[in-house]
Amino acid sequence: MKSSIILFLLIAIFNADAYCHKTDSLRSEINRAFADTTKARLYIELGREISPVYPDSAIFYFEHARSIIHDDNQENLLLTAKANISEGFILYRRKNDHKKALELFDSTLVVLNELENSFRPSIRYKALEYKVNLWNYYGDCNRMVGEYDKALFYYKKALELAQSLKDPKDLLEECYMHLGNIYRYLGNLDKAMEYNILAMYSYEKKDDKSNLAAVYNNIGNVYHVQSNFPEAIRYYQKALNLFEEMNDKIRASSAYYNIGVVHYFMKNYDNALDYTSKSMEIREEIGDKKGISNALMLMGVIHQENDNINQAVDNYEKALQIAVELNDMSGIGHGYMRLGNIYKILENYDTAINYYENAFDIFERTRNFNGLVSIKNEIADIYYLKGDYSAATEYAYSSFELSEKIGALAPQLKAARILMMTYKKLEEFETALDYSFMTYSLRDSIFNEEKSKEAAELEAKYQTEKKQLEIENLRKEKALSDAEIARQKEVAKRREEEALRQRVITYSLLAGLLIVLGFSYLLYRQYKHKKEANILLAEQNIEINQKNEEIRTQRDEITTQRDFAIRQKDLIEASHQRITDSINYAKLIQSALLPAEDKLKKYFPNHFVYYKPRDIVSGDFFWVKNVKHYTVIIAADCTGHGVPGAFMSVLGIAFLNEIIRRDEIIKASDILE
Repeated sequence: MKSSIILFLLIAIFNADAYCHKTDSLRSEINRAFADTTKARLYIELGREISPVYPDSAIFYFEHARSIIHDDNQENLLLTAKANISEGFILYRRKNDHKKALELFDSTLVVLNELENSFRPSIRYKALEYKVNLWNYYGDCNRMVGEYDKALFYYKKALELAQSLKDPKDLLEECYMHLGNIYRYLGNLDKAMEYNILAMYSYEKKDDKSNLAAVYNNIGNVYHVQSNFPEAIRYYQKALNLFEEMNDKIRASSAYYNIGVVHYFMKNYDNALDYTSKSMEIREEIGDKKGISNALMLMGVIHQENDNINQAVDNYEKALQIAVELNDMSGIGHGYMRLGNIYKILENYDTAINYYENAFDIFERTRNFNGLVSIKNEIADIYYLKGDYSAATEYAYSSFELSEKIGALAPQLKAARILMMTYKKLEEFETALDYSFMTYSLRDSIFNEEKSKEAAELEAKYQTEKKQLEIENLRKEKALSDAEIARQKEVAKRREEEALRQRVITYSLLAGLLIVLGFSYLLYRQYKHKKEANILLAEQNIEINQKNEEIRTQRDEITTQRDFAIRQKDLIEASHQRITDSINYAKLIQSALLPAEDKLKKYFPNHFVYYKPRDIVSGDFFWVKNVKHYTVIIAADCTGHGVPGAFMSVLGIAFLNEIIRRDEIIKASDILE
């Protein structure tokens, strides 16, 4: 088993080395490391380094790192938390396994909460940094399954925590990006743009191309929702250029998809299908199920616009199946809506409404405002086709108001068109005319010739720049090839000259070689003795280092056990104090129920009371009352001692008060009866 693990590690390290040169130095450090803690840290770093290309190998490294961490001191707990967070990120982002990711995050949160109270500032600070990442990842998991309110809650927690840190590093920018993303999903486009711009300025200042590309993509998404297609394409292409420059295929696939969506809305169906197909190829290659579902959905819409209904239905059903498998509420809602559109085209309005209502419930529950305005328009259109103009105006007007509120022009245009046609059927021509003007105004805002031309120019410019870059690369390759040929000729010439020079030198040195050999033999013997001494010294050093490491490990373990014992002692003492305080208070209550000293002196001038409970409170009590010129005195012993006996004594006193005071019974046998 051990040999198979080592073989797997060596293969994984070799593959990762082809991806990033940094893994070579990490591998060397792993081979030189003796302590398990050091090896675990290096395995985690190696896993994070190769995770974009080899996610399965990365997960193996994280699991192996956790398996060799034996002590539960605070440094090791931090290492475990880092491994958990890194693995959870891959699980939900690359494997779409949100459930397992959340389980890892939950267990990590418990550890980080404990480390926040560490007496060491460095441990506390690192725990808070990890917690910021954890809140953002919680938000991502909820966003990816359509739980947008929960996602916003976690993203805000992340930002608040990052702002409280003295040196948040890159954490603030990451929080800005996440908030910009979720506000777009919730329809608050002003907030979405505000946070994305904050992130963009910061990343541009730091020249952080990787995150800057992601922000460009997010800004393109906001412009897309606002139906500002030229700006959307401009930012998507800026993002795509950076992704391709970094050879980041995963995120390039998202940029291809987004550009395809914009071309679809611009009715450039051939371009839309081309970009979506490129996105689909990459997502199938990396196994991105959610990305495949989105691409299938878009391809279905394009086929539907081209009247290829059977192909559209096939794509919708495949996309919906994947969304259900992933519990992707947003994908399920859009799948229902698209299938409803098919049944509307086939004039099966009842089935279409059933699909639309299912989609409406999902969008309303998840507060997906972009989905809500679209589905309300589809329901309004169905009711218009069925002749239920009252319901049609209700849904269309609701969609128009919400679209206007969130700044989504395309659904606002569709709602205005439905209202125009509906009021025309109702013969309310003045209102119909108002919505007619709105329709033309919105159409001009979205699809005017200038914007279409600008979008086409941006696309042409992108393609031209791409081809120019390819030509430039070919030229550079040719120039490098010519230079290489010339260099090889020069090298051959130099080799000939060097060979001639070497022959002259060789003959010159032969005479002195015999003398040198004699001295070399003597030097070799000295060298051999010194080497043996060095080997012995190195072995002793290794043994000393191992013993030092064992001593440090034992010291950490003793410190941990001592801290645990102190915490347990404090807990027991606190619990004992609370219990003792409660019993003392119970004694005060019980003493208040016993006859007062002045009352006893009144009835029995010469008396004494011997009352000494064994456990602070007692099951024994005495009772005195003057009734009908008689003085009733009772000394009672209840079952039990301590708290149980005290409960019984309180009941006894209560019953005696009831029997003797109210019924004035003074005979002992009657009282006992």
